[in-house]
Amino acid sequence: MPENDPYIIKLEGIEKVYYTDEIETYALSGVHLNIKKGEFVVISGPSGCGKSTLLSIAGLLDLPTVGNYRFRTHDTANLKGKERASIRNNEIGFIFQSFNLIGNLTVFENVELPLIYRRIKKEKRKEMTLAALERVQMTHRRNHLPSQLSGGQQQRVAVARAIVGGPAVMFADEPTGNLDTQNGNRVMEILKELNNDGATLVMVTHEKAYESYADRVVKMLDGKVMEIVDQKSKRGVA
Repeated sequence: MPENDPYIIKLEGIEKVYYTDEIETYALSGVHLNIKKGEFVVISGPSGCGKSTLLSIAGLLDLPTVGNYRFRTHDTANLKGKERASIRNNEIGFIFQSFNLIGNLTVFENVELPLIYRRIKKEKRKEMTLAALERVQMTHRRNHLPSQLSGGQQQRVAVARAIVGGPAVMFADEPTGNLDTQNGNRVMEILKELNNDGATLVMVTHEKAYESYADRVVKMLDGKVMEIVDQKSKRGVA
C-alpha cells in the first residue's frame, strides 16, 4: 500500500466458509470494505450476520477463506503466524464485550502487559500505563484487582489496555454489551474522544443508539454488506 494511500484497511472479496460434514456455511460472502485512517466505523446487524467474523479477520485473529486483505502496508495473505502476532501486539488494540482482564493481575499490571510483550523498559512502561489509565479516569484504581471493580470500570481498564501502546487501529467487539446504559454511554464517550484525537476505530454493535457516534455505519445481513451509511453527510458535515 503506498505511503499516501488514505486507507488503513482494505478488504476485497472476503469470504469465510466453515465446512462441517460436507456442508458449507458462509459466514462472510463477497465483502468489500475500505477504512480510512482516523475513521470511526460501526459494523451493525443481527446476531449471526457475520459482523464479529469480519472483525476477527480485520484484526488478524482469523484468516479469510477467499479474498485479499491489506492492513496498512501489510499484505496479510503472505504473513506467517509470528508476523501476524507481532502486528497485533504492536499495531492493533482490542476491546471485547467480556473485558478479558486477567483476574490475578492489578489494573496497572493488566494495562502494562502489552508493553511487556514489546520489551519496553520499565520506566517507560510505567509512564505509558499511567497515561492510559489517566485517559479513562482509572488511575485511582491502579492497584485494585478486576474483581474489585464494577463492569463499567473493568471496561474502561480494557480500553486503557487497548490504547496504551498507541495502536494504528482499535477493534471493539460489542464493548457495551455487558454494561448498563450509563456505563455504556461513558465508554462510548471515551471511544469518541479517542477518535476525535485521531484514533481509528472499528466497532461491532447491535445497539442502534450507538451508530450516531460513527462516521460510517456498515450494515450487514447473512454475511454480506447490505449498505454503508455515511453519518457525516446525515449530520451535514462536509
